[in-house]
Amino acid sequence: NSHDFSKGCQSCYAVFETGNYAGVPANVYDRHTHVGTYPKRMEFELSNTCNLECVMCTGELSSSIRERRDKKPPIPSPYDDAFLKQLDEYIPHLQTAQFLGGEPFLIPIYFQIWERMTELNPDIRISIQTNGTILNARVKELLAKLKVSISISIDSIDPEVYPTIRKNGDIVRVKQHVAWFSEYVKEKGTSMSISFCPMQQNWREIPAMVEFANRHGASIFFNSVFQPATCSLMGLPIERLNEITEYLDKATLPNATALEQGNLRRFNDIKAFAEGLKSQSGSNIEDQLRSNITFEEYLEEAQNFINQQADLSLQQKQETYQSISDKLHFMMACAEQDGLLEDAKRAIVTVTIPNLYRFLPSSEDKERLYVLFKEKYLKEVVQ
Repeated sequence: NSHDFSKGCQSCYAVFETGNYAGVPANVYDRHTHVGTYPKRMEFELSNTCNLECVMCTGELSSSIRERRDKKPPIPSPYDDAFLKQLDEYIPHLQTAQFLGGEPFLIPIYFQIWERMTELNPDIRISIQTNGTILNARVKELLAKLKVSISISIDSIDPEVYPTIRKNGDIVRVKQHVAWFSEYVKEKGTSMSISFCPMQQNWREIPAMVEFANRHGASIFFNSVFQPATCSLMGLPIERLNEITEYLDKATLPNATALEQGNLRRFNDIKAFAEGLKSQSGSNIEDQLRSNITFEEYLEEAQNFINQQADLSLQQKQETYQSISDKLHFMMACAEQDGLLEDAKRAIVTVTIPNLYRFLPSSEDKERLYVLFKEKYLKEVVQ
């Protein structure tokens, strides 16, 4: 009742603010109540083991990115045989369980947990979020023993676009797996859904993805992408946002069945989301006016904006501003080394403060942040 989202609820609130209500992770808890001593639902996100290097993902969620892009060692796992043994007490009481990754079908401990579930409570309704690239004999054998709903993350069905987003993936194989999963959930009486991240690279595929989901009997859900700036729809100039909304307005989608009606509602949510972004995007004239303020004045604007956030405590406001200030100064120091300091200062002040507030506090890799800034705002200068 206090509307305080600062204690672990920030990610859900950020999605809620965009208007993408169907994509708010907290929705799942509306369907579950806690009765008795044991939990009825468990969510497992125990490893970042993943074979893909998606452009909008991070090393915290993908071992491949952590190794190849971030050049960092693997994240050590605290989950051992003792942890597995502790689960035995809870599994018989579970009604539902969700498994996230990385890629769940590449995570060894998940197979151990699933095997325990087949022995202790095979009627658990299980949900697995997969990237759709893994479907081998071991996976099929496991799925045959359980009642599993499948959620597949697909951000393109275009053979040319897909590999630019989901590096190391094969869309031909993924489509084959989608067809197999579609038949599987029909036989088991479970469900399938498709998760799609609308981004600068793939927004033209949004209507086609809805139709793809309809054909395979899947519900579609749209995830809000906040970063990196080269992917997110947030912060795009008004001209691009107009192009997106005009394109989506022309789409005609079916609504004859309950599935189609649900997918159409979520499509309309994304249209509303794109419309809402227009109010946050400055026109070229406004950008030119903003370019007259100094970097120091820009920092002061950012501090004033943060101080107006009612959902943050005083300490959180101070920490948020310090985080943003440190990253901006780091970026300017990098720009100075590249001989681009004045260009960088002129460019950074055209980024709206709300977008700055969304992107920077959650961006831990400062060096990559500067690379993205340079690619997006200093590309012409560098060339």
